[in-house]
Amino acid sequence: MEEFTMLQSMLDILNSKHTKKKKGIIEALPILLDTYDVNEEIDVYNLIVTNAKNLCFQVLDPQSESLVWKDSDVSLDDLKSLLVYFIKIIKKQNSADIIQLFEYSIELTNKVDFKNCSNERIRNIGFCMQNIFMPGNGNMDNNTQLNNLRNRLLNILNEPYLNKNKLDAVVILLNNIVSTNYIDILWKHIKPIIKIHPNRIMNLLFNMQSLFFDSSCISVILNDDDFWNLICSLLTCENNVIRTYNNVILKLSYSQLLSDNVNYCPNKSKEQYVKVWNDYMVVMETLENTQQHLTLPILSTAKKLALNKTDDNYDNYKLPLKWITAMYCKMSKHSSKYVVLASIDIITNMPIISLKTNEQLLLSFVNSLNNVFLYKMSSDVFVNQPQLEIILSLWFNKLMMSNDGHDVFGIFLLYMPTIKWSIVPLTYLTKSLANISPDCPLRLNIIDHVLKIKTVIEKMPNSYLKTIVLTFLFTFTCKFTFDVNTEFNCDLFDCIIVYQNKTKSWNYIINSIQKINDLNYLDKQLSQRINEKNKMYSTSIGLLVLSNIFSNSPISINKLDEICCKMEDVSDLLEFLECLLEVEDHFGRYDTSVSQILSKHIWPIITNWVEKCFQILEENSCDDQVICRFLDKVLSSNRIVDSTNSMNIWLHKCYSILTNYSGNYSILAIYSWIGKYATKYSFEDKLKNDWLSFTKYFIDAGFFFINNQDFYRSRKPGMHQIPQLDIINTFFQHSTVPKEQMLGILEWLMDKTLERHDLYWSIYFSTAKTLLCKFPIQEHSQLIIQFIQNCWDFLVDCRVSCFPNATKSFIKMVFHNNLLLEEKYKTFIKNQVYYLLNMLSIL
Repeated sequence: MEEFTMLQSMLDILNSKHTKKKKGIIEALPILLDTYDVNEEIDVYNLIVTNAKNLCFQVLDPQSESLVWKDSDVSLDDLKSLLVYFIKIIKKQNSADIIQLFEYSIELTNKVDFKNCSNERIRNIGFCMQNIFMPGNGNMDNNTQLNNLRNRLLNILNEPYLNKNKLDAVVILLNNIVSTNYIDILWKHIKPIIKIHPNRIMNLLFNMQSLFFDSSCISVILNDDDFWNLICSLLTCENNVIRTYNNVILKLSYSQLLSDNVNYCPNKSKEQYVKVWNDYMVVMETLENTQQHLTLPILSTAKKLALNKTDDNYDNYKLPLKWITAMYCKMSKHSSKYVVLASIDIITNMPIISLKTNEQLLLSFVNSLNNVFLYKMSSDVFVNQPQLEIILSLWFNKLMMSNDGHDVFGIFLLYMPTIKWSIVPLTYLTKSLANISPDCPLRLNIIDHVLKIKTVIEKMPNSYLKTIVLTFLFTFTCKFTFDVNTEFNCDLFDCIIVYQNKTKSWNYIINSIQKINDLNYLDKQLSQRINEKNKMYSTSIGLLVLSNIFSNSPISINKLDEICCKMEDVSDLLEFLECLLEVEDHFGRYDTSVSQILSKHIWPIITNWVEKCFQILEENSCDDQVICRFLDKVLSSNRIVDSTNSMNIWLHKCYSILTNYSGNYSILAIYSWIGKYATKYSFEDKLKNDWLSFTKYFIDAGFFFINNQDFYRSRKPGMHQIPQLDIINTFFQHSTVPKEQMLGILEWLMDKTLERHDLYWSIYFSTAKTLLCKFPIQEHSQLIIQFIQNCWDFLVDCRVSCFPNATKSFIKMVFHNNLLLEEKYKTFIKNQVYYLLNMLSIL
């Protein structure tokens, strides 16, 4: 009796809110209770049942307030261990009591607000249920309150916002209150959630796999399309944890395939079919690795799975096409470029009808082509493998041979504008398109597709490759359509600039344009674009092209003649004329109607513009770069009429204005331009001598020294430097000054800071070369070495490849004979060259 009283007192202390030290009691209770025979001591057993309920309440309390153990030295784990001890005793003694305890626990649990309670509380509930719930007991499994709890938990799985920790806690709890008898009902409840939250359902399947893959339940999922669709869709999931879960479930599934499984193929034996699935599983698991030595051995297996069919019917593969698609998508996004190349090989060898019926394959294929490394590597993988652009060209040509191929090609073009392309992959892809040899007219209008692709290209930064891409696109389009589309044809005229006149490519383009159904309409559209600033370049090319085609002057050419005659706003006209001169120079044609108009109007326009510059000494509205380029192109095109008298007058006007510091960029550009003409093109010595004399005065007066003021005060600081550099360049080609002045000019040159532009720095280095040709190098070798080093550092900082013309001028300057005569300088250059060669050998 005394022992029972002591046991009662210990349990009262455990349940008391006032006693803080309880851990010793929890540790002593199991030892003490083991001394009793609960079968005989009914009072002791009743104490255990009562206190088991108390412990359940403390662990499961839905309010989670004023817990008796909270301020004591007892942890929740201590309580749970004691509860498990009590539950084991009750289970052995009386099943009715454990059912009552279970019902009491379910009643408490149903009062819990699962949405707002902590994840730890849900885990504690799961722990209790794991020890109390007996799946084989029908009274428990069919409990109404239990089914309500199950439904509440399943509803949480469908909540729009559910973090992973709460999801894991809910799944653990659900796993501890479900038996195999409930799996069929559970699957029906979670199936609608698959489309909305597939990752959550896979988490549940993985954590409850022992139930779902029990021999009595497995047919529930293996014979359901929704189950297989879920696995197939998650094979390419971005979440690597879910992919791992998914692979485990797939491996369990194919290892237990039934004869009536939805993926079973009657044309093969079950053993053969399981072998195919096994190969598939090996490929998919291996593709989870990034190491090349692991992935390369399975590529042949992947190709065999993707391309081997049971018969000639398009959908009778050894595996369903959607599973092959999942494997392909995984390969196409792999970090190993060899795996991606293998995936491209799969697509280009797959039956066309399969691609037509599964557009996801094509979308993944187009995405995979946006990878610059593929084009570099494709010629290095195997000696007998053609380059990727050739593979693509052959595949495109194969598509041209059938109506289904045309449909696939249309889908391919439809997807192209949806990709954020890098310029190099797009170059190779459009090159492959341009190489297509059409055997029959396409059954689709490619213009709409091409215009969308062109829109993507136009958003890319300007570069030579961008022009190349547009050229290939233009060539491709010309092969398939001659329907009029002004937006396409006019805007893509600037593609032709990459073609040299009278080459095969040039003739092909011209012949293609000639076949456009309504060339007159195109001519009218071009006439409306003349002098539009954002269309000048393509319009200039279009005019040159049309002037090659039309025997009579087209409307656009007449419009050009009309605009040149008016000369209302010469400044706006200069930029357009500069574009025309550049295009004419590129194609090397001076016998077209456009060239005749230029020859007719250039000199009157220049005369008019120069006179206006002298009348209005303000900043010119025309872009400074355009002025210099235009004047230089007029010189190079030899369109200056006999004008010695005019040039002399203009030279003296420029000199007068500049000596009074009242000029502007245009005046300085005109002065520089007259110097180039006088020294290179004119036979009049007076003009040349006067210009050299005036320039010598400017040098003597300190205009080209650091501390002196410039020719004029500009609102655009630094923009006047290009004409100044040209003046120095021209002067030192034909004259010189004392070495003290040359030193001052070099210091002035070293002090100049230009905008990072290839043309500007090309002029800068050319000017420096001309000056250094006559510089006393022996006396100032260290200064020259420092100057050369600074120039090279600048080019490296700018990336040499982005400054091709400047780099060429720099090389000419560095290796000029006058500099190489000095030993210190020669040694410096040798050391630099050796250093570069060593760096290249390391790379």
